[in-house]
Amino acid sequence: GDTALLQAAWYGQIAMLDHLIAKHHCKLDEKDNNGDTALLLAACSGKIPMLDHLIAKHHCKLDEKNNYGRTALLQAVWSGKIPMLDHLIERHRCWVDERNNDGNTALLILIKSNNPYMAVHLLEKYADTVCPHAVNRHGQNALHLCAQKGYQALFEKLVFGHGLDVAETDSSGNTPLMLAVEDNQETLVSYILEEFDYLDLSVQNHKGQDALAIAIEEKNTDIQALLRKKLNDQLRLQHVLEETASESGAIIEEFDRLKAESMRMCEALTESWAYSENLASEYESVSDIAETKTVQLRALTKTAQAQTAKSDALENQNEWLSQENADLRQRLSLKEQECDKLKQLSKQRLMKI
Repeated sequence: GDTALLQAAWYGQIAMLDHLIAKHHCKLDEKDNNGDTALLLAACSGKIPMLDHLIAKHHCKLDEKNNYGRTALLQAVWSGKIPMLDHLIERHRCWVDERNNDGNTALLILIKSNNPYMAVHLLEKYADTVCPHAVNRHGQNALHLCAQKGYQALFEKLVFGHGLDVAETDSSGNTPLMLAVEDNQETLVSYILEEFDYLDLSVQNHKGQDALAIAIEEKNTDIQALLRKKLNDQLRLQHVLEETASESGAIIEEFDRLKAESMRMCEALTESWAYSENLASEYESVSDIAETKTVQLRALTKTAQAQTAKSDALENQNEWLSQENADLRQRLSLKEQECDKLKQLSKQRLMKI
């Protein structure tokens, strides 16, 4: 299904392509058996000048798709052409999460087509635009596909760098671990069991199979041994946890008892505190009364002191008056004596006369 025009596009022969169009009236909508046009073949072969020429001169559209639903971007991804991928994203603003007919994005196609290096390039260079959580029509994300391929480094990056859930199931109910077991990826199975020891190995897919049942079906004894060892480890851990839970239950009961006792003590302390506050309030009231009485007593003391001072002054005045009275009486007595003398003199004079 390859025409001369499509061959010219594939090999990047711009002059030949223009000649075929101008002289031989070849059509740019020609397609091969896969539905690839000249633009899609140029993208797939990584011929950047040819792609730009088709877009600029012949107005080819970047949303063209082949029979598999692959656009120019997905063609570059599928064929592993990193420069073409970067050119389409950075120069032509192609959407990095375009999907093909199976719902696979560029990231998913890179993993499925065994190109983990380019997948890491996509995740690191376009971290702000690529969606690592995208799922295809089978409900599988990048982690599921990594598990099938056994790409441990990319698996770690998706889990610890982009937050994908190692326990997430696809449309068939398979976890990444189940898919790794199904595809006999022993190294990755061992890594998952060691790194994510919290995984529930009893989870079953829609066929009713857990990871061990799948390993038995695949007749992979090494993986069976890994899973049985992990199951035994989990059983022992569960037993220890149950014993610990029992001990913890007793500790919790004792804690609850002590907590109840503490609550009662708190209530008693609260009542004592309330009683103390009442006593303090009464004391403050009595103290206020005592202070008032003290003020009154001080006032009475000052009054009594004033009265005492007045009494002392009156007593002194009384003593002075008594002394004055005595002096007056003495002077009066002298005056009386003088009068008596004058009377006698008068009588003598009268008798002489």
